[in-house]
Amino acid sequence: VRIESPRLEARVGETVFEGERVEGRVREARLTYGKLEQVVGRFFQFARDMYQRVESLLHTRAGRIRTESRGSYHVQAERARIQAKDDVQIQADQINLG
Repeated sequence: VRIESPRLEARVGETVFEGERVEGRVREARLTYGKLEQVVGRFFQFARDMYQRVESLLHTRAGRIRTESRGSYHVQAERARIQAKDDVQIQADQINLG
């Protein structure tokens, strides 16, 4: 099925689709959800620049977390805490405190 139109509007109570692949290309997209749940085997995001804004809480639960930066890494907060059950390691040529 091929649909071409300058505008398409659809109102559907529930939509279910199943397939091997979904692909789309748009110049700009804006989606508004009451709740969004994603369940995936592997998840990749690629962007030139990325911004996230969370009003209340950003909670990440993972087996391991690894963050890499080619340039600087900046963390800013009113208070910060690192808690570890075992060792905490800091490796640097120079460490400045205060």
